[in-house]
Amino acid sequence: MALNCAEIDLILTELSLQGCFIQKIRQPDFESLLLDLYRPGETRFRIGIYLGNGKTRIQPETGPLPPPQTGLQRFAQLLRSRIDGARIDECVQIARNRIIRIGLTRGSVKTNLYIRLWTGAANIFAVDENGIIIDTFFRRPGKQEISGARPVFPEENRQNDNFVPRTLEGSGSFGEKIARLYADSETANSPLQKKDPFEILSAPLLAEKAQTERLLRKFEAEPEEDGEKEKTEADLLLSAPPLPAGADSVTVENFYDGGRPLTISLDPKLSLRENAELRYKRYRKRKAAAAVRLSRIEELKAELTGIENRIERLRSLDRDEALRLLTRERDRQIKIDKSAPPGFLRFESGGFVILVGRNDKENDTLLRSYVKGNDLWFHTRDVPGGYVFVKTGKKESVPEETFLDAAQLALWFSKAKHHGSADLYCTHVKYLRRAKDGPTGKVLPFHEKNFFVREDRTRLNRLLGKELP
Repeated sequence: MALNCAEIDLILTELSLQGCFIQKIRQPDFESLLLDLYRPGETRFRIGIYLGNGKTRIQPETGPLPPPQTGLQRFAQLLRSRIDGARIDECVQIARNRIIRIGLTRGSVKTNLYIRLWTGAANIFAVDENGIIIDTFFRRPGKQEISGARPVFPEENRQNDNFVPRTLEGSGSFGEKIARLYADSETANSPLQKKDPFEILSAPLLAEKAQTERLLRKFEAEPEEDGEKEKTEADLLLSAPPLPAGADSVTVENFYDGGRPLTISLDPKLSLRENAELRYKRYRKRKAAAAVRLSRIEELKAELTGIENRIERLRSLDRDEALRLLTRERDRQIKIDKSAPPGFLRFESGGFVILVGRNDKENDTLLRSYVKGNDLWFHTRDVPGGYVFVKTGKKESVPEETFLDAAQLALWFSKAKHHGSADLYCTHVKYLRRAKDGPTGKVLPFHEKNFFVREDRTRLNRLLGKELP
């Protein structure tokens, strides 16, 4: 589907780049380049240059910017340093061989960009005014397509005069039709179109459901120990007659069971009252544990219901709706996950990046490799949990909404989330000290602020991108 020479001529005529200025150079992936241009007195616009095998073309760009899948690469950095702000003096196809020359001037510096749109051998050359290659998009030493060499292009091929532009349906210029044609082709060949979108969307929910069911079975299988036995024995011990020191048991009338005798073992080192207090302590502990267990069972049942409801909502979507949802989710993941440290969670809030570690190893890795002194650190106080960092960069302060988002994430990714509230630490990374001989990731904060946070489901739903039960 590569463009022929006649189609390239037509698109260049439509673009009419002579006299335009380059405003910005972008590189969304390893096979394409985007140029933001403006013509004095007119609206700014963008063109795309694509070098992928079978996708070589130049075209106008009218849609939203694609999410970047890579940082700015070597060649794009060179172009920014050399032709950012340059004026386009000419833009022509040379020798009708699908090679475009764009002549540029910035101040006293002149540069020629040669764009070779050959399938399987596409490339871009930045050439100085002496005809020497400054650098290339793809470096190919075997073909002398490297810095310091001279580009070699074939002579004019008159047989290419027989080519004509394809007839394409739809409105707009030929370049716009080409852009739509390739976009439709990529969509049709996308893995999303070849798989059941419901299966892809529901997979994480089904995994979450299975894990929730396992936890629920675990809690339901635990024995119900409410501590009533310890309380009964403690009450009876307080009513028992005095015993000689060192007694290891006592027999009392169990007034809870019609006065039947009951023998209670004792700790001979403790008095009757101290033995009773020990049982009252066990009773309170077991009663609290039983309450937590029942509460957790109810929470898990509610979570399970919420997951099942979300799965049912997915089932109610038709294929087109499911594909749109899947595309939005994929774009969100590209935006969040592709630029995050591998295996970690990354969120955005108010123009700031928030990184979250979910265990000791991730916490330690973030501390060592991904945060700096002025970044903010959040962590639950006296409760195990993940470290949450707000990347501040060169900004002096973090807005309140970003601060609250980070606090909610620190609560959610900790064991305090089941209580719905917690006390938090917050300080700058430069005020963290590693605990000597302590476990992995263990730090001691200084100059920290302590504050209380309560769960905000609305905020968490927005941050996590899903509706919590």
